[in-house]
Amino acid sequence: MSRHKPEVFDFIVNRRGGTVMRNGEEKIREEIVSHFGARTGSFTFVAGDEVKEAVRAWVRDNAGSNRCLVIGGGDGTVMSAVEEAMGRDDVMLGILPLGTQNFVARQLGFAADFKKAAAQYKGGHGATMDVGEVNGLHFLVGMTLDDNSLNYFRAREKMRDDEKMSALRKAFTAAAGVLGRNSNTFTVYSEEHKQGKKIEGRIVAITNNSVDPVPVHPLPYNIRSYRDALMQVMGRRKRAGKLSLYVFKGGLIGAPAMLPDVLRGTWDKNPAIEKETAKEFVVAASENGHQGDVAEKSIVLDGEIKKVQYPLKVRILRHAVRVFKPK
Repeated sequence: MSRHKPEVFDFIVNRRGGTVMRNGEEKIREEIVSHFGARTGSFTFVAGDEVKEAVRAWVRDNAGSNRCLVIGGGDGTVMSAVEEAMGRDDVMLGILPLGTQNFVARQLGFAADFKKAAAQYKGGHGATMDVGEVNGLHFLVGMTLDDNSLNYFRAREKMRDDEKMSALRKAFTAAAGVLGRNSNTFTVYSEEHKQGKKIEGRIVAITNNSVDPVPVHPLPYNIRSYRDALMQVMGRRKRAGKLSLYVFKGGLIGAPAMLPDVLRGTWDKNPAIEKETAKEFVVAASENGHQGDVAEKSIVLDGEIKKVQYPLKVRILRHAVRVFKPK
């Protein structure tokens, strides 16, 4: 594939994406074409379970050409496409944030609004990105293991369609569930801790370091500033090629105290955060280690709730996918 900017952009859009369902397919198409103009290639709407086959067909017909396949949807849609393009240097994937959370798009630097994100394709370039793997499942941004985060995402799913609740009230209702509950305990094995290390915290996350966080500078801070900062906290380019394990120990008092560091992009230097970096981790769900630790539990991968069995074998796959990255 040419290393230069693609000449043509093809689109596969999940018609079940939250933004698509709110705006309608024709409106989405019109907005995209208005930004890409003559560079617009093929345009296909698919149902969620048809994404893989559609991407597979595109790869078969277009790999090696100077075209970029732009995936329109949420994080689950993006990951489905990535799994069809992993390990190929002749395929470039782009993203338009048309889902509900859009963690991956935000991590790469795309705007939250899909119209603004479409405009960002006037500049940018191709880049390789590492992919995380846990027990055969893949992630681009990261994973959270604790029950508090799981409860947050469950609450968020229940509340997202409640139009009577304001965005601020939804955020505080869900966040209170994370901060007010008990700590979670795991045993972690790595090159540094071959015999295992007990960790305990309210939030336990393992992240992909392929992208840099984007600090929020403008004052005064508002709800959008907070959201932008929290969406961009994962990852550190200087630790690319490795995973980072983060354990947040603070509660209702520690979280507000950490907010200035979050907004400055220096949150991982806060004393309430314990961290470790490695190419691989094995995480056991209890102090008993690996033996008997096979209960099916839920974790959050890139904002999606997934069922897994412990122990979790987590590793990083270097330069696994080629993506379009905005300026």
